[in-house]
This record gives sequence, structure tokens and C-alpha cells, in this order.
Amino acid sequence: SRDAKINNSLQLATMDAHTYVAQNLILTVPERAENLQSFSTRIAEQLSAKIFKLHNPKIIQVLGVGQDGHTAGIFPLPEEVFARTYNRRDLDIIPVAIEGLTIDSRASVTPNWILNQVDELFGYIVGEGKKMILESLIQDSKPIHERPAELLKLQSHSMVYTDQDIQAV
Repeated sequence: SRDAKINNSLQLATMDAHTYVAQNLILTVPERAENLQSFSTRIAEQLSAKIFKLHNPKIIQVLGVGQDGHTAGIFPLPEEVFARTYNRRDLDIIPVAIEGLTIDSRASVTPNWILNQVDELFGYIVGEGKKMILESLIQDSKPIHERPAELLKLQSHSMVYTDQDIQAV
């Protein structure tokens, strides 16, 4: 999204430009003339270049979570469609074109990327509207094709930040 209210990378970009995070952030904002494929390719190239330049850096990823349990452009889908869309071993960043999406330029990392390449994963789940999904994540488990936010529980080094008063089990 080009809207800073819902795009986590635009929110992080407002940080002090001299911080390490701000200097090494990849802005996941589509350029005006980009189509879905060129957007995904550009983000993948920026990610590869950043990793190469930093010589095997510690990769920290921040994920927002939608009320439906989607995260990082990874949406709940029937198992076969989810596998066809996201279970790519040949690409780390994929274009996501799903009928009904309100944002037409989605590039997503794959679940494989999150589980195998990310060193630390931070879930950023804030706002009253996210309380139900947060409680559900704590109280039960689902397959990732039903609730991709389960990746926060499956990745070995993850932490969730929230402004909600939730009792952990």
C-alpha cells in the first residue's frame, strides 16, 4: 500500500534516518508505473542486493497481522490454492494476485522465507480491531493456509508487540 496508515515499512521509515533500521529498511511501496510482476522483481532484487552488501546480515522482519489472520501479503486460502501461490522454493519474493484484494500490487515473502531465512520475527499487532485475532492466535492453532499469522508461532525467534491487554496462556 502507498498509505502510511497501513504500510508498516512506511511507518518505520518515519524513524530517525540515522538509525540502523531506517538505513537498512527496504520500502515495500509500489512505484506508480509498476505492475505486479515488476514490483515483486524490484523488491526481490533490493533484498538480494542488501543481503549481499551486508555480508550475511541478521535478518529482522516486522509483520503486521490483519483481522483475518493474513500477514506480509500471505492470505488465508484453501489449502491447494495456498500451496500453489506460496509454496515456492525457487523464489523468496512472489507476486500475489488474489481475486478481491483491494491493493493491486502485492509482493510477498514466502512462508519458507520467514521460517528459514529470518533470524528474528516481530509481530506488530496493534489497535482494538486486532484484539480478536490476537486472542485467537494465543488460544488456538490453525494450519498456516487458514491463518498465515501462525508463522509468528512457528518461527523459532519471534515476539509480538501489541497495545492490547491480553492474558497469555
